[in-house]
Amino acid sequence: MARELCVRDPHVVLRARVEEAREGERDKTPVEHLLDDLAIVGAMAGRARGRLVRGAIDGATEDERERVRRACGEATAGVGDLQRRCERELGDAR
Repeated sequence: MARELCVRDPHVVLRARVEEAREGERDKTPVEHLLDDLAIVGAMAGRARGRLVRGAIDGATEDERERVRRACGEATAGVGDLQRRCERELGDAR
Protein backbone atom coordinates (compact mmCIF):
# COMPACT_ATOMS: atom_id res chain seq x y z
CA MET A 1 0.00 0.00 0.00
CA ALA A 2 2.73 2.51 0.93
CA ARG A 3 4.71 1.74 -2.23
CA GLU A 4 1.53 2.12 -4.30
CA LEU A 5 0.91 5.54 -2.78
CA CYS A 6 4.55 6.55 -3.36
CA VAL A 7 4.20 5.67 -7.03
CA ARG A 8 0.73 7.13 -7.50
CA ASP A 9 1.27 10.38 -5.62
CA PRO A 10 4.71 10.80 -4.02
CA HIS A 11 3.98 14.42 -3.13
CA VAL A 12 1.25 13.26 -0.76
CA VAL A 13 3.75 10.98 0.94
CA LEU A 14 6.32 13.76 1.24
CA ARG A 15 3.74 16.21 2.62
CA ALA A 16 2.62 13.59 5.13
CA ARG A 17 6.22 13.12 6.22
CA VAL A 18 6.64 16.84 6.80
CA GLU A 19 3.43 16.95 8.82
CA GLU A 20 4.48 13.89 10.81
CA ALA A 21 7.80 15.55 11.62
CA ARG A 22 5.99 18.67 12.82
CA GLU A 23 3.82 16.61 15.13
CA GLY A 24 6.75 14.62 16.46
CA GLU A 25 7.73 11.65 14.38
CA ARG A 26 7.26 8.21 15.86
CA ASP A 27 10.38 6.44 16.98
CA LYS A 28 12.07 4.96 13.97
CA THR A 29 15.54 3.57 13.70
CA PRO A 30 17.99 5.11 11.25
CA VAL A 31 17.63 1.94 9.15
CA GLU A 32 13.85 2.41 8.99
CA HIS A 33 14.32 6.01 7.84
CA LEU A 34 16.82 4.89 5.21
CA LEU A 35 14.51 2.15 3.96
CA ASP A 36 11.67 4.67 3.69
CA ASP A 37 13.89 7.04 1.70
CA LEU A 38 15.03 4.25 -0.62
CA ALA A 39 11.41 3.21 -1.22
CA ILE A 40 10.59 6.79 -2.21
CA VAL A 41 13.58 6.97 -4.57
CA GLY A 42 12.50 3.73 -6.25
CA ALA A 43 8.89 4.84 -6.49
CA MET A 44 9.81 8.21 -7.97
CA ALA A 45 12.10 6.57 -10.53
CA GLY A 46 9.30 4.21 -11.52
CA ARG A 47 6.85 7.06 -11.80
CA ALA A 48 9.19 9.11 -14.00
CA ARG A 49 9.94 6.10 -16.20
CA GLY A 50 6.22 5.50 -16.60
CA ARG A 51 5.69 9.08 -17.72
CA LEU A 52 8.42 8.66 -20.34
CA VAL A 53 6.95 5.36 -21.53
CA ARG A 54 3.51 6.97 -21.82
CA GLY A 55 4.95 9.72 -24.04
CA ALA A 56 5.52 12.64 -21.67
CA ILE A 57 8.07 14.18 -24.01
CA ASP A 58 6.26 13.46 -27.25
CA GLY A 59 5.85 16.81 -28.95
CA ALA A 60 8.11 18.59 -26.44
CA THR A 61 10.05 21.61 -27.63
CA GLU A 62 13.83 21.38 -27.90
CA ASP A 63 14.11 23.55 -24.78
CA GLU A 64 11.83 21.20 -22.84
CA ARG A 65 13.74 18.17 -24.10
CA GLU A 66 17.01 19.77 -22.96
CA ARG A 67 15.55 20.47 -19.51
CA VAL A 68 14.43 16.84 -19.25
CA ARG A 69 17.85 15.68 -20.45
CA ARG A 70 19.58 17.74 -17.74
CA ALA A 71 17.14 16.59 -15.05
CA CYS A 72 17.64 12.94 -16.07
CA GLY A 73 21.40 13.41 -15.83
CA GLU A 74 21.15 14.96 -12.38
CA ALA A 75 18.81 12.23 -11.15
CA THR A 76 21.06 9.53 -12.58
CA ALA A 77 24.11 11.08 -10.94
CA GLY A 78 22.34 11.26 -7.59
CA VAL A 79 21.25 7.64 -7.76
CA GLY A 80 24.74 6.62 -8.88
CA ASP A 81 26.27 8.41 -5.88
CA LEU A 82 23.76 6.68 -3.62
CA GLN A 83 24.53 3.28 -5.12
CA ARG A 84 28.29 3.73 -4.72
CA ARG A 85 27.82 4.83 -1.11
CA CYS A 86 25.59 1.83 -0.38
CA GLU A 87 28.18 -0.49 -1.89
CA ARG A 88 30.93 1.09 0.24
CA GLU A 89 28.86 0.91 3.42
CA LEU A 90 27.48 -2.59 2.85
CA GLY A 91 30.46 -4.20 1.16
CA ASP A 92 29.80 -7.85 0.42
CA ALA A 93 27.59 -8.32 3.48
CA ARG A 94 24.98 -10.37 1.65
